[in-house]
Amino acid sequence: MKLDRYKTHDIEIVIDRMVVENSSENEKRLNESIKTAMYHGENVLMILDQDSEKIRFFSRNLMCPTTGISYQNPEPNLFSFNSPKGACEHCNGLGTVNEINLKKIIPNPNLSIKNGGFAPLGEYKSSWIFKQLEIIGKKYNFKITDAIETISEEHGNDFEWWQEKFSVESKTLGITKEYKIEFEGISHFIKTNMMKAVQQP
Repeated sequence: MKLDRYKTHDIEIVIDRMVVENSSENEKRLNESIKTAMYHGENVLMILDQDSEKIRFFSRNLMCPTTGISYQNPEPNLFSFNSPKGACEHCNGLGTVNEINLKKIIPNPNLSIKNGGFAPLGEYKSSWIFKQLEIIGKKYNFKITDAIETISEEHGNDFEWWQEKFSVESKTLGITKEYKIEFEGISHFIKTNMMKAVQQP
């Protein structure tokens, strides 16, 4: 099993399935199962009631008896900003968050895409990103010559079509081929170019 070393994963191991009975054999089996679960679960175990599907957690670590929330014992990684265990979930331990300002991307919504409505792209050029925008326009019934303010918000959130795939026909030498593109958005285009600018000497 391959896991991402930079992410925290929850792995559950089924230790035992049993019917609770008031007998010495059952008690011995339950005791052994709890010890095994605590060993492999690093002092945390989960019990699932098969009838009600209710889950209960038990822990030897720091646990609130009221809510059942359990915390692992303090260790240096929990207080380290550059560790996945201690890093801020919002900024990933960097201390800053880069966000796209839509007004910087579209300073004048009266302009069309072709006339430079997307400031980072500038005016129309014979490039792949403008070709992609034309393909998107055909699917969502707008043209790159339309003013941006007339394009409905239903056509995309912050002009990012992350999960969309678009079919393109390419006719060469009498052969028609169809292939798909995935457009990652204007914001992604800006971030990528910012990274390139930073990496340049």
